[in-house]
Amino acid sequence: MGWESWAGNGEAFGCGGTKGTWLITTQNTKNEDSKQIFEVDFVILCIGRFSRVLNVPKFPAKNGPEVFEGKVLHSMDYSSMSNADAAEQIGGKRVVVVGSGFYSRVEEGSIVLKKSKTIRFSDQRGVLLDGEDEPTIEADVVIFATGFSGDQKLRDIFVSPWLQKIVVGPSNRTVPLYRECIHPRIPQLAIIGYSESLTNIYAAETMSRWVSHFLGGRFRLPSVRCMEKDVAEWEKYKKRYNMKYFRRSCVSRVNIWYNDLLCRDMGCDRKRKKGWFAEWFEPYGPADYAGLH
Repeated sequence: MGWESWAGNGEAFGCGGTKGTWLITTQNTKNEDSKQIFEVDFVILCIGRFSRVLNVPKFPAKNGPEVFEGKVLHSMDYSSMSNADAAEQIGGKRVVVVGSGFYSRVEEGSIVLKKSKTIRFSDQRGVLLDGEDEPTIEADVVIFATGFSGDQKLRDIFVSPWLQKIVVGPSNRTVPLYRECIHPRIPQLAIIGYSESLTNIYAAETMSRWVSHFLGGRFRLPSVRCMEKDVAEWEKYKKRYNMKYFRRSCVSRVNIWYNDLLCRDMGCDRKRKKGWFAEWFEPYGPADYAGLH
């Protein structure tokens, strides 16, 4: 059966009746008449997880930002401001940051932390914490340092409800990507940069080389069943060591092992050092993989 193998034969572009094409719609957001549609054989998504789709808290009715008399913005908007605009935005004002971090400022006393499971906005100039009816924290500006919704960003790329449903999987499972970039059930598609490592640029580059070898026909993928079994094994690891952050798909603890797997698939020597002593005692880094071809 064709579906026992990814794309029918485990190759990048599929074969026979299982081979399909993608329809890609693009548009310049500044020009509504610029929409174009392209038909392509393979898609590589390099959209990242930490941009564009904001992770903003949900609020009860009549307790959202719309009732707040001050200014509400996300940290992405604040970080994109010029120094002058940022200074004007918060200069001389009471600022509430919703999120975590800023430990050095806490130690020096210039930031006060308030812990709460939920927040609400008051129609007065303040923020309400759990169980409070009066503004617990008076504020002129509220900044959401709450990160981004990478899963939603990836779902929104697709028009198909089925693809939207399966691409990132349910919230109680890890993102189902073989080698952190191939979905076993979505042929002719690769997703680069969705997992985390010691350095994401280095991990994405190694993954890109792997995809390049795959597109060039240097190796085939295992069966769909084998890939899903491999994804399940990685899920056990991520849940054990990353615990509640398992959805981040972080492989930093085993990045050398992960790179060894990519090298094996590509037919490259996984031992990148010069000599056994260096192989055993020197740390690995991005430069060790510079010669992969």
